[in-house]
Amino acid sequence: TNEVVFVAGQEPAAAASVSFQYEVKFVLTAPPKVETIKVEVNNVAVPKSDSNGWSYIAAENRIVFNGAAKPAAGADIRITYELF
Repeated sequence: TNEVVFVAGQEPAAAASVSFQYEVKFVLTAPPKVETIKVEVNNVAVPKSDSNGWSYIAAENRIVFNGAAKPAAGADIRITYELF
């Protein structure tokens, strides 16, 4: 709905500075053969890495980006893989 709703009585003060942080989820359409996952951002391969690359979260069937590998807004992100 493109809106933020605060719980009644817990709204920030009228002059408060409010910021939002969120993570974009890249949920895959089907379970992959993990060893076949390839991730590119703006046509550049991103390595699999828990500290500075991408990780696969099997329980949620999604890709997350870590460290400096987090793509900028508007980046062209391509995730390819073979089905399990």
